[in-house]
This record gives sequence, C-alpha cells and structure tokens, in this order.
Amino acid sequence: MTSRSDFTTEEWKLICHAPLSVGGAVAAASPSGLVGSIKEGTAIVNSMRQAADRHRDSQLVQDIMPKGIGRDQIESWTNTARSALSQSNAQRLRDQSIEECRQVSSILQTKGTPQEAQSFKLWLLEVGQDVANAATEKGNVAGQNISPQETQVLHDVANALNIPER
Repeated sequence: MTSRSDFTTEEWKLICHAPLSVGGAVAAASPSGLVGSIKEGTAIVNSMRQAADRHRDSQLVQDIMPKGIGRDQIESWTNTARSALSQSNAQRLRDQSIEECRQVSSILQTKGTPQEAQSFKLWLLEVGQDVANAATEKGNVAGQNISPQETQVLHDVANALNIPER
C-alpha cells in the first residue's frame, strides 16, 4: 500500500496541492459570476471531501483527507482556493494544473502501486468534475452546469493523468 512515507517532502507537497490545483483550474475556466465563483471556491474543498469518501480504498487519498479534518485546515484550503481564483488568470491556472497533474502521474507511476495510482488520479478528476457541477454557468440560459471551457480543462486533466476517456 502506498502512503505518505513513500514520497519525498517535495513530492508530497505536490501530491497534496494537486486537488486544489485541479479544482482551481476548473473553477477559473469559465465565468460563473460572483455567486458561482463563491460556490465553486467552496466546492473545491467540499468535493475533495466527498470524492475522498468514494475512494476509501486509497491510502493516499485518506492521508490527504483524513476523517478528522479540522475546521482550521478546511478554512486554510478554502482560502488557498479562493486566493488562487482571484489572483490568477484561467489559462495560467490551467497550465499550472496540467503540469502538476503530469508530475503527480509520473511520481505515482514510479512510487505507487497501479491500483493506488489509478484511484488517486480518479479522485483528482472527480474533484474537478464536482467543482464544474457546483454552479450554473453565467449567461447559460439552459442552466448547464459544465461549460465547454470546463469540459476542456477536465479533458486536459484526464490526459495529463493518463486516464482513458470514460
């Protein structure tokens, strides 16, 4: 079983930051208005927790998202996500997230078991999907939750993580 102790400090920081990065890239991909942006910012952390519940078999996910997450940690993650959304442009967040996903995929391929690596990568993608579904896109008359821009970011994340199309 792959756990935190299998990684260097720098690798672990990258692995821990990846879900925030994916969520931020998806949230920034398409304007959702003020209320939508707040929903998507909060959704990053909420989706990390919800997706972690679906990946209880992944020790890596559980190491990042332990059951007893304190309010301070949740607040810190939420503030990090909101800060990234307010200070960065969408393309830069996307590019940074894609590069981080490539690095995480490479690290997991080298140091993780195939099952653990796949479960963690699926968790990252699910975080992005949950964020994309968090708010109705601004200007979307049909009330569609996932914009074409968010769909493209999710596609790029899946490719960077070497997750086949589903």
